[in-house]
Amino acid sequence: MWRPEKIELIKNSVIATKNDYCFEDCYTLKINDCIICNSVNPKLTLEGCWQNNTCTFCGAEGCHTGGMLRLVKQGNSLMFIPDFECMESYEEWDFWRVKGESECPPHEWYERGILVVEGDAMQQLLSVLRGLSLEKIPDASQKQLDSILEWENLVKEKPLGFMALPELRYLFLDDIRNPIDASSFAQSRGVNPDIYKEGWIILRNYLEFTNWITNFGLPDLISFDHDLGEADEHTGMDCAKWLVNYCLDNNCALPQWAVHSANPAGYDNIKGLLMSFEKNAKQ
Repeated sequence: MWRPEKIELIKNSVIATKNDYCFEDCYTLKINDCIICNSVNPKLTLEGCWQNNTCTFCGAEGCHTGGMLRLVKQGNSLMFIPDFECMESYEEWDFWRVKGESECPPHEWYERGILVVEGDAMQQLLSVLRGLSLEKIPDASQKQLDSILEWENLVKEKPLGFMALPELRYLFLDDIRNPIDASSFAQSRGVNPDIYKEGWIILRNYLEFTNWITNFGLPDLISFDHDLGEADEHTGMDCAKWLVNYCLDNNCALPQWAVHSANPAGYDNIKGLLMSFEKNAKQ
């Protein structure tokens, strides 16, 4: 569990937003710099459960990917809890891999557990959210208390699959196969096969590859296939050439890379291009 050290309420019209749909008449509530709700209504209250209406990943209105919370009472404390009844699983929404529970709470709930507000912090919260009435906040049910205990245990143990790992941005370029399929012959290519057991973002063609890097920047690792199917006139070699030009234009180094292609000539061509670029970059 964690507790407030700083509580802020900022009108959306006076803060920078990622697009023009920023709910100007509403407010953003932050606790310890974490966005609790970016659509606090003009009455300055929170009701029932809510989900951030402007996506904290891409800035699009209505892109509901995580950030769902519910406010309940327990004794002299307020608790911001996941909306357990709406969640089919506790797995955190993973934006990069498009998997997990889209009605999950913000990431801080996976790192630190339930947010508990009490004492002076509760008085500060009530002074900020002047329309919030303690009498209208429901008491936590026994089912919710049991779920909170289960959640806190998961936060402590952090089992595989519970929390998303957005820092691992691995791109797997292949028109058909999945990463695990590449592990069988990765070692013969001089690649540790264990890396293909990690979470990967799968891209099936040249357009997906170039669009992803253009939108999100360089990943941590790219694994290249060469032949991308008859439907794509481009190959993995074209993707590698585009990547080299991107790095030249943006004055940045190549990310880590591997080639898992079963095409011997394609494998040699992609590897040769990328190794040559890295060698010249060091001179």
